[in-house]
Amino acid sequence: KAYKSKIQRLLSWLHLSWTLLRLPKGILYSDFQPIPLLCGLRHFHYQLIHDLRNWGEFARGGLGGLSSFFQRWQLRSAFKVVTVSYFSKDDIVNKCGLDAEDVFVSYNGITDDYINVVEGESLYDFVYIATYEERKNHINLIKAIEKIQFDVKVCFIGRDLGTYPIILQYIAASASPNLKNIKFIESIEEAELIKIYQKAEVFVSPSYYEGFGMPLIESAACGTRVCCSDIEVFREIMGNDAYYFDPKAIDGIRESLESALLN
Repeated sequence: KAYKSKIQRLLSWLHLSWTLLRLPKGILYSDFQPIPLLCGLRHFHYQLIHDLRNWGEFARGGLGGLSSFFQRWQLRSAFKVVTVSYFSKDDIVNKCGLDAEDVFVSYNGITDDYINVVEGESLYDFVYIATYEERKNHINLIKAIEKIQFDVKVCFIGRDLGTYPIILQYIAASASPNLKNIKFIESIEEAELIKIYQKAEVFVSPSYYEGFGMPLIESAACGTRVCCSDIEVFREIMGNDAYYFDPKAIDGIRESLESALLN
């Protein structure tokens, strides 16, 4: 069942646990957390997990060390674990104490709808798709765009998870026309998103931490250049097909953005 709060998530967990306990023994492939009650005793349970961000400074659980302890116990109770990059696999093996042969990597993929390069005038110079939260690093990107000495068109797509008001305050205090012209879109249909990718010059991601990076491969498939943080998982996903920068270095971000746009 759909959930929008912790209470609804708890009710969904109870509903899923009860449903699974009533089914005959089989194979369950799930990304729902927490793992359903007694699931591992009833089924061959393959748990999909994208990353271990709850172990560090970007945790969402709000339970501190209890989140990592609980997640370790949950993952070790699964029959097998599936994750989306070798970066995440190494993290899971090292932090949770799982055997490497019990953790499988299955990269995220895209549909053929994305594989279509469209010629014509661009709508945006830079597009960033991410929720507004600290690890997504919108502020340093905005500061870098503020330093660009020519006009650029920018679009941010995503919903707020805490940092959106800070971003708006910074923009309001800035004299940069590039910041005043940023377009914000909260939600979008997939077909419209593909059109934005196809009409964008550069997709940019200054994120500090990811388990994969779906927008990178989506935008690249649409023929958009990719400019992103020099972090291990992005190197794994994009190889030599991206412009990289230090996400903490504002001037470095600016230089990389200009290179991706002008070269």
